[in-house]
Amino acid sequence: MAGHDHTSREGIILCLDDNNGHKGYGEIAPLPGLQPETLEQALVQFRYLAPKLVLAPLKAEYALLDGNLTRWLEPYKLFPSVRVGIEMATLNL
Repeated sequence: MAGHDHTSREGIILCLDDNNGHKGYGEIAPLPGLQPETLEQALVQFRYLAPKLVLAPLKAEYALLDGNLTRWLEPYKLFPSVRVGIEMATLNL
């Protein structure tokens, strides 16, 4: 990627769960040379956002991929890796 060979990367696994015991997983793992943020920057942003996700109403229409999920996350101005991780976990859930 981006003209470099990557043999490893670091990140965090994100798990969202609902009241029925369902779980959805995503990863926040910036790729050097592809995404502008570092892992440390992504973690700071995620730690700020995490309390806002607790008890956030996840709507079934997010799975339609018609822009509702994007509009929900847009006000937070997330780094790409944080956005992808939350989207992945939300869609998995």
